[in-house]
Amino acid sequence: MTKLQKIRNICWNTLRVVIFYLLFLWWGFQLGPMLDELFISVPFIVFISVTLFLSLFLCRETGCLIFMSKGRLMAILKNGEIEPTASQIILRLFSWPFLKRVCMFLGLFVLEFYLRLFLIKLFLITIQASLSFWEKVTNVSEGLLYPLMLLAAYVIMELPAWLLFYKLSFKGHSNRSYEYRFGMKLSVLVIIVIGLRLLTSFLTAESSSVAGFFAVVLFALCSFGAWYLMYRRKCCCARSGCPICRVIKGLFRKKETSAADSAIEVLPPENR
Repeated sequence: MTKLQKIRNICWNTLRVVIFYLLFLWWGFQLGPMLDELFISVPFIVFISVTLFLSLFLCRETGCLIFMSKGRLMAILKNGEIEPTASQIILRLFSWPFLKRVCMFLGLFVLEFYLRLFLIKLFLITIQASLSFWEKVTNVSEGLLYPLMLLAAYVIMELPAWLLFYKLSFKGHSNRSYEYRFGMKLSVLVIIVIGLRLLTSFLTAESSSVAGFFAVVLFALCSFGAWYLMYRRKCCCARSGCPICRVIKGLFRKKETSAADSAIEVLPPENR
């Protein structure tokens, strides 16, 4: 890869990060009134549970749209040609194979989004109907309330959507499972980055501008380090068996397939 290609690659990836950030902010503005009303009307732990799983979904879908390779769509646009003309690409943008794949992605997103809104309502109704149970849990141990509430939120708001859109409807189809893992890994990275930013802001709330500058630099370095550990194949301490890398890779390592399964031809994940 030449220096010009490296610079172009860096600029393109930076632009994708900016687009992802702007789209995520746009989702925040769109759903802000609903979340503000929810924050006022429900307990904080319920609000956090709803916000967490809704944000995971939006982060996952936005990340898959921006960062995942679109090999099949590019193959449709190129149609076997190395450098097609602009007019050919524009015409193929309106071809049925291209529109079918785009509409399938958008259709699945809309269906899952409305399903999740329904599951949020179901979660709130369930919590309202079981207030006596949660009061008993709080009387026993307030610390037990939070993991149980998050577990209930996962079972009601996340598990049905995962089973319907990523497990049962596309059974044996590796692309959907890969998309879910890809998006969840990105969501974990976003949560880590947000947590680091909140931590640095809290520690430098009453500090000088110089301390604030160094805090921003430290935040950027820590965010880059988190990305490096999660997305690079080997870190600088790979030879010594870095325990942090081992734990992170263990969380997201793809399950090994049997010899019989590996013989089955599947569509590569990047050609979703």
